Amino acid sequence: MKYKKINSAFILGSTSEIAKAICIELAKQGCKKFVLIARNKSKNNIFAQELIEKFNVEVTTKELDLLQIEKKYDQFVINNCDLYLLATGYLGSYKKNIIDKNEAINIYTANYTGVILMILKIISSLENNSQKKIWVLSSVASDKGRPSNYQYGAAKAALNTFCEGLFYLNMNKKLSIRVIKAGFVGTTKTLKIAPRFLCISPQKFARKLLENTEKKGIEYLPRWWYVIMKFVKILPGAFISKL
Repeated sequence: MKYKKINSAFILGSTSEIAKAICIELAKQGCKKFVLIARNKSKNNIFAQELIEKFNVEVTTKELDLLQIEKKYDQFVINNCDLYLLATGYLGSYKKNIIDKNEAINIYTANYTGVILMILKIISSLENNSQKKIWVLSSVASDKGRPSNYQYGAAKAALNTFCEGLFYLNMNKKLSIRVIKAGFVGTTKTLKIAPRFLCISPQKFARKLLENTEKKGIEYLPRWWYVIMKFVKILPGAFISKL
């Protein structure tokens, strides 16, 4: 285990159950400054107040909808933090994203184009060879195209490729790039569609993520999803077509 205390964190998608669990775990481990960015201003403010009251931390909130990032890009200010966590995701509607252009655009913007624009914005705000961390939450859905979520999986796969290139570009520099291919995390939405025995709680996910804050590169979390996805990749097409 390698643990180095994170004193400040910039969280994009801060109202998601996973992001909230990560924030709480960071606060428990001594993080004292948070910048919370979400599209739902009311929910974000409520969570910010919860962090302040429970952990006596400094919290700044910002409102941002990734679907509007191109319009807000120039004026959006990136705060100086130790950690930049991009925890956004939008699964979309299976029935709509097959034929609905707008739904497809929303999926790709929320999971890929909007995220990389934010990464570029963050990097452009940093000093050369800055010792910062950029962590991106991806998904095991990126490993295999399946009928139920291939648009979402394709967007996450593109995000992985972008971040992988960024990781190698900065391999010998102080900037740390980490991509987390998350398996099933037992959020309210996921528990409705995923087998419970394959889910871990957001709280356990957060603890595992923060066990090694010096980790870089692409990883599966929990780690046993690496084995599961190796198996999924070799399943026959007749079986995949039903997933």
